Amino acid sequence: MFITRIKGYLFFLNELNIYKTIYFNFKVFPWHTAKKLPIYFFGPVIFTSLKGKVILNVDVVSRGMVQFGCKSENIIASKEPTRISLDGDLIFNGKSKFALAIQLFVWNNGRLSFGDNSWVGSFTKIVSFRSIEIGNNFLCSWECQLFDTDFHFIENNINNTIEDTNGTVVIGNQVWLGSRVTILKNTVIPNTCIIALGSICNKNYTASCPSGSVIGGMPAKFIKDGLSYVNDKQLEKKLFTYFKVPQNFGSQVNKNQF
Repeated sequence: MFITRIKGYLFFLNELNIYKTIYFNFKVFPWHTAKKLPIYFFGPVIFTSLKGKVILNVDVVSRGMVQFGCKSENIIASKEPTRISLDGDLIFNGKSKFALAIQLFVWNNGRLSFGDNSWVGSFTKIVSFRSIEIGNNFLCSWECQLFDTDFHFIENNINNTIEDTNGTVVIGNQVWLGSRVTILKNTVIPNTCIIALGSICNKNYTASCPSGSVIGGMPAKFIKDGLSYVNDKQLEKKLFTYFKVPQNFGSQVNKNQF
C-alpha cells in the first residue's frame, strides 16, 4: 500500500501538466472554484476552444475530482495529446477520470454531461452538437466513439428536403462500453447494460433490452439479460487474485464467499 502511494505521488509530480491545469481552471471557473484546481491535466493537452461553460454539479468541489490523461491502462502507451474543444456546456455530476488522448468536442449549442464515478478509456472521441447525457458508474473502454450528430447533411433529391442531422444520446447508470463501441445519435441505453466490443448502437434500446442486458452487433441488438459489470474495485481485485490460480481457471465463483 505504501509503495503504491509513493508511485502515485511520483506520477503526479512527473506527469501533471501544471501550466495547462492552472490555465484551464482559472479560464472556466470563478476564482473561489478555480483555486481548488478541481480539474487536473496530465501529459500533453490542446485546447482548441474554451468559450463554453464547465459546470460542477456537486455539493463539495474537491481538488482533482476530474482528471484527464490518467495512465491507469497498463497496455496503452501514447504521447498523443488530450484535445478539448468547448463551445457549449460540459457538466460533471461527480468524479470522472479520462485516460490518454481523449478528444472532447462540444458545439456551441451542445451539452455533454457525465455522472459520478465515470471512467473513459484512451483514444475515445466524444462529440456533442446537441446533448449527450451519461449516468453514474460509467465504464468506457478504449477507442470508443460517442456522437449525437451525423456531422453532415443528406438531401433528398426527389422532394428537395433535408432532415435534421443532430439528435440526443442518453446512457443510463452503470453501463460498460467494450472496446471500439460506437454510439450514434438518438441512442438510449438502459441502466446496468454491457455493450459488446465493436458494436454500433443507433436506437432507443429501452423497449427491447431490460436493465442488465448485454447488447451487441452491427447494428447492436439484445443478446441476453441478467448481467452487470462488477463495479466494486475491491471485489474486482479479489477476483483477479482468485482466477490467477491454475486450479480456478475457467471456473466460476459465488461473490458472497468474498
